[in-house]
Amino acid sequence: MRHLATVAVLCVLVPGAPAAAENAKLADALVDLERAIEGEQNLSPEFKGALSAVVTALREEEASAPAAAPVSAGGGFWESVTPFADLRVRHEWDGRRGEENRDRERVRLRLGANVDLGENWSAGFRLRTGDPEDAQSPYHDLGRSSGREMFGSWELNIDRAFLRYRPTFLDGSWITAGKFAHAFAKNPIFGELVWDDDVNPEGLAAGYKFSPGSNVNVDLTFGQYLLVANNDDSEVGAFVAQAAARVKASEDLKLMLALGWYRYSNVDDAGAVGHNAGNLVVGGRYESDFRILHPIVSLSYTGLGIPVTLGGEYILNTGAKGLADDDDEGFALGVSVGQTKSPGDWQGFYQFQRIQQDAVFSAFAQDDFQKSTNFRGHVFGVRYKLTSR
Repeated sequence: MRHLATVAVLCVLVPGAPAAAENAKLADALVDLERAIEGEQNLSPEFKGALSAVVTALREEEASAPAAAPVSAGGGFWESVTPFADLRVRHEWDGRRGEENRDRERVRLRLGANVDLGENWSAGFRLRTGDPEDAQSPYHDLGRSSGREMFGSWELNIDRAFLRYRPTFLDGSWITAGKFAHAFAKNPIFGELVWDDDVNPEGLAAGYKFSPGSNVNVDLTFGQYLLVANNDDSEVGAFVAQAAARVKASEDLKLMLALGWYRYSNVDDAGAVGHNAGNLVVGGRYESDFRILHPIVSLSYTGLGIPVTLGGEYILNTGAKGLADDDDEGFALGVSVGQTKSPGDWQGFYQFQRIQQDAVFSAFAQDDFQKSTNFRGHVFGVRYKLTSR
């Protein structure tokens, strides 16, 4: 009976799984079996020799077996998916001298995912609330559900859907196609005067990041955006480009310099004018072309124990025309104090800005104020981080 019991143990252990835990169990069992063989007085020398040969064979087989691939807890495709979501609830008050003030309660919901497709390919999508015809706003204004019924359902729209490739032959480069985020560096205080963060262009974009020095990083970004498809040479589009350099001057001092260029084509098309939010329109068409030069500079200093950032930008539409003073310029100057990285952190910011009527292409400029162009004013606020997420 003792012989049969020993053989039964071997039969159970031989088909062991190749996982690391099972291999460890097999090794321990072989050691215990070897000790039992040596200490057993009732076994014949021949049987002991046969069992020892089996133990030796099992050890040799286990040592020569290929390493098992790790088993994924989540399994396959889902491990390549990174979901995300955010929800914002806020009250807005916007006052303008000589005009009616604007009060509203607003909600923004966004959710989506990025997917690693392997072989340097990735994809992403995002859904958001808001009017699908308004690229500048993902908000739903409470009390304005449908214009027809109270407490009507909200709309949820696709505002990003893209495919991205990172070539292996040029490290640091990328190409994106579809509907995606505008990937330009911006003024860190309030950076939406030329391009609203909520506007996701459609078309192609590409970029290249490199380091000409140990303390310098440079980003080159290009894009060809399609605004209105007319299936002929009159398609409304935009070519955009930016060079941005980030310099670490010292442990406490960092500098960012960027120069952007926006060249819109055929924007005098009536379809494009339908999205106008403040530019000069004559006879149903834009009076100006839009060739926008956009330099940005920021300086961040951490030597005071709390981060301090100064930011400024200048805007010049070299295609403005037909206006007494061209109305082609804009600028902003601002400062922020503090940061919001950990719970309990706070940041205060202030910026003064002045934007002439045709300095920016209003269809894609910020809509946080009642006017996207032809205004001057102040923006300020305080941010406080409540939780770690």
